Amino acid sequence: LPDRTQEVRIVAPCVISETIARASSVKIVTGGTYSYGTKTANGSLTINPTGSLIVEGKIYAATAPNFFEQRTTEPEDLVVEANKDNTGTLIFDNEDGETQATIQMYSSSYWEKDPGTGKYTKYWTYVGMPIKDVHIPEYFYGAFTYCFDEKDGWVRRRDDDIMQPFEGIGLSMQAGNRETFEGTMVSTENIDITLTHHEGGAGDGDNLIGNSWTAPIQIANFVEEDFGGAYATVYIFNTGREGNTFVDATVENAGVAKAGQWLGIPFNIAADPDYTGLKVIPAMNAFLVWNEDEGTTKTLHLDYDRLVREDAASNGQINEPMRGPKRIRPKKKPADGLLRIRVVGEKTNTDVWMLEDERFSEAFDNGWESYYSACDDRSAQLYARSATGKMGIVALPDLDGTVLGFAPSRDGNDYTFTFQYRGDEEYYLNDLKLQQSVLIDGESSYPFTFEKGDTNRFYVSRTPLQAPQTPTGVDNTSNSANQSTKAIKVIYNDKLYIIRGGRVYGADGSIVK
Repeated sequence: LPDRTQEVRIVAPCVISETIARASSVKIVTGGTYSYGTKTANGSLTINPTGSLIVEGKIYAATAPNFFEQRTTEPEDLVVEANKDNTGTLIFDNEDGETQATIQMYSSSYWEKDPGTGKYTKYWTYVGMPIKDVHIPEYFYGAFTYCFDEKDGWVRRRDDDIMQPFEGIGLSMQAGNRETFEGTMVSTENIDITLTHHEGGAGDGDNLIGNSWTAPIQIANFVEEDFGGAYATVYIFNTGREGNTFVDATVENAGVAKAGQWLGIPFNIAADPDYTGLKVIPAMNAFLVWNEDEGTTKTLHLDYDRLVREDAASNGQINEPMRGPKRIRPKKKPADGLLRIRVVGEKTNTDVWMLEDERFSEAFDNGWESYYSACDDRSAQLYARSATGKMGIVALPDLDGTVLGFAPSRDGNDYTFTFQYRGDEEYYLNDLKLQQSVLIDGESSYPFTFEKGDTNRFYVSRTPLQAPQTPTGVDNTSNSANQSTKAIKVIYNDKLYIIRGGRVYGADGSIVK
């Protein structure tokens, strides 16, 4: 592989696969013969779905034997491939924005038609266009294609409409499909996008933006000033067929997030090394930014050099569109405590993240928190309740007493909580309905069955509920000899200890070491 100071000349078909190539500039020889012989040079450059190319200068086309000739590429000279799992990554400084290419986009959206009523149920992906001047129906033929206008809401795109770079597009195709674009790539210059919040508008301050760059945007590399006073949080929708994984978490987390969720990611939590959720805005993926102040306009600044190129190679896995880099450089001091509670159903799961630090407050901390945004009922809803509302990621000075909101999904009514925790405190998940608790640690889990009225059934605290425990196989309706027994209370050295489930607790709820 070349280093960043070397120019590269490609005179035969070349595929970049499962690695990161770097170059100062690239010349693709597309025809002619060498001056010293009759060998024909007919090069092309393909970046496969798991490959990445970082070019600090430009990509040129040239004709042998005059390799110094510089002209723009044709679409067939440069190909960026995609499949259902990955998207090839191309990062470069294209000053004139005239590089032509063939770029693939895989959409896992789909629609279902009821044969009886003829009505459609649509499941969406939200995307951005990687080339200029995308015409309908030249692309997305037969699909439901909408743009999102903050004032007017969803607007159907019709034949002869043109979709613009960085415009957020809602797409529902007949089945998961790979769309292939051919044309001039969107320039890698910095972009300023106006965020609106019209009084009485259908969008209610939500601004849908498409990442038109052929590379993921690293969320941790945002700074608060990029949001121009709007909430420093991006929301990414996760779609896909029921039961199919569309978003893979990091290998270290060994978990998945599945269909039907909006994932809110503040830039500060994305910079926390222990945060194992999504850390990038994938290439050609749309995202939401919320302008909360009605009647105002603000500006979102997308700095290509900082958000895309900075540390791209060292972070690794930049080409995996829904996976975060292996290493993230924290912009600010991580929170003292970081708790993830995951609810797992038969086919889907949902995470809520809670951060604890004395720096935080009950009010919104810009860049640390995100509101929970429900979508469809394929995924269960789980969120933290706070003074500011339903939170998908909440930053609090103290997690003690935090109530969890929950609603079931199409998975049914049987679920399991699992946990990830970094911090010095001991916390419990308390079940008010069954009057029992489970210690929150990496080895614990808690199965439960949801019933009507259980919305606010669970909360987090430092102290477990002092609850009767029902031995397996005991009938609670029988005589008093078979009634559920209370936890064993032991007084030792003038201190009260409670023995429950194989653990010994102090009266303050702490485990006796």
